[in-house]
Amino acid sequence: VNNNLGKGNFSFGNEKAMDTWSYVKNLKVVKEEKIQVKVADLEIDYVKADKLKIELGDLVTYEVKVRNNGPSDVDASPFSFNVPVGMEIISSSFTSSCLIQNNKSLSTTNFKSQLTLKNDCEATFTFKVKANASDVYGFIPAKATIMRTQDITDPDATNIDVSKIPTDPEEECKNNGIGGVCNNIETNLEVFLLEPVNERGKLALVKSAVFNDENKDTY
Repeated sequence: VNNNLGKGNFSFGNEKAMDTWSYVKNLKVVKEEKIQVKVADLEIDYVKADKLKIELGDLVTYEVKVRNNGPSDVDASPFSFNVPVGMEIISSSFTSSCLIQNNKSLSTTNFKSQLTLKNDCEATFTFKVKANASDVYGFIPAKATIMRTQDITDPDATNIDVSKIPTDPEEECKNNGIGGVCNNIETNLEVFLLEPVNERGKLALVKSAVFNDENKDTY
């Protein structure tokens, strides 16, 4: 027996009134998320050498200035310094009050590391290079590069194909969508490796001849 004789809020289930139910249809929850786009203009400011002419066995010292023009900090940005076969990187060092360097590796012609640079941080690297072989006479290309990490957008060195993971600074620069020019790569071509003394000054003798075909018979 249902003795519920109440009215209003107390009448539910007394079978004397129509019970009503309310439902929320497709309740939509809106959640806001903040997305931070990290942008850093990484730059090789210069590659300078302390000599313009060298001979076999000589040492030349290169200075490479690296800078993060921001506005975001970068972590583990790939950095490299390369010289051609025949040259040898003897040592590397850097000066900076803000740079953190990790995963450093050095081979005969290649130096690699990962740089953590806060906004506006800069560093100067010093590389001592020796001329060992005779197959690189002439101007010596010494190239330095710095590249973004996947979570960073570099204004002039980001491949417009977003599916590409950054692995090559040349590709990031070439496919940047603004003409393929960037400040992430710098090459010094000012150092000249001289030939050995006993091979210098040997000029090929070039003779000029004029053929006068007086009778026009081509002989």
